[in-house]
Amino acid sequence: MKYTFDQQYFLSCLEELLSVPSPVGYYEKLNPVLERYAASLGVTVTYDNKSTAYITLLGEDTSKTVMVGAHADTIGMMVRAIDGDGKIRMRNLGGVNYANLEGETATVHTRDGRSYTGLMACQSHSVHVFDDARTVERNENTMMVILDQPVKSKADVNALGIRHGDMISVEPRCQITPNGYLKSRFIDDKGSAACIFGVLKAMKDADAGYNPALRSASGLVGGDGGRMLRYSRSGESICGEFVGD
Repeated sequence: MKYTFDQQYFLSCLEELLSVPSPVGYYEKLNPVLERYAASLGVTVTYDNKSTAYITLLGEDTSKTVMVGAHADTIGMMVRAIDGDGKIRMRNLGGVNYANLEGETATVHTRDGRSYTGLMACQSHSVHVFDDARTVERNENTMMVILDQPVKSKADVNALGIRHGDMISVEPRCQITPNGYLKSRFIDDKGSAACIFGVLKAMKDADAGYNPALRSASGLVGGDGGRMLRYSRSGESICGEFVGD
């Protein structure tokens, strides 16, 4: 049986997955997108208690099982402290390199579903003001989020519904150039998740005949957040392994 991989579908899926904030432990916005893609392909997503998502395809011969995995969580931060002047201090989730994030847009996600953008900045941010602006290490003790809100105190920030432990995501900056190059944060490993959906579509288009469940398992801190496909079929196996962490 011949399978055709739809590259345009893959890129469209990848762009959308990259645009959805999903720092490790935060899947409220990602899971509905996975469910929508799965439903369009005639399969169903199920979850375990850690929000691990599963799509299982049962073939003619179930004596062997092929597993294809990817994680769709990303590095990010959470609110660690709120300074007296309303600036937010962060805790790293999953291996953040703060030097790469200075000047970037970050979004704080509250427990009640609100989102607020802000600027990732170093406390010694200007060479015209701070002698150590070029030399101070960018880490969670020197970096902060300056909200795009008229806040001047911790009370002002709390009034927005922001609390310690709220998740913070970073703008992915996805761009596909006219000659086909893809640039973005979080290609590791949302690229693999999009590949899995591309394989599912190729199987559906070829009328391979499958009964579905993608499994979500974290590649960042363990225990939450990636995606896996299990598939078995008489006489042949389709398996794609894509580089994660």
